[in-house]
Amino acid sequence: MRLTDLIGALSEVLDAEGDRPVLLAHQPSWPLAETIAGIVPSEDTYDPEDDPGADPGDQPVWIVAGGHPDNRSPYAPSHLWDLAGQGW
Repeated sequence: MRLTDLIGALSEVLDAEGDRPVLLAHQPSWPLAETIAGIVPSEDTYDPEDDPGADPGDQPVWIVAGGHPDNRSPYAPSHLWDLAGQGW
């Protein structure tokens, strides 16, 4: 997923449903939910000495997990991957 894809998808949900909490689902075989601690731009993490052949213009933006949500289950629904088009 590219940054423009993520922004577009989030904008569609915002327009349709309004402002909502955002959680990250990971580990499809044992689905867990995480809060999002923040976003780290590529300029803060890219080091050409680590990967001299890498394209600096294609370095990732990192979404950083912030731990399980306090007010709900730490488990994510297992069908989320099917809904996202990446069935497991």
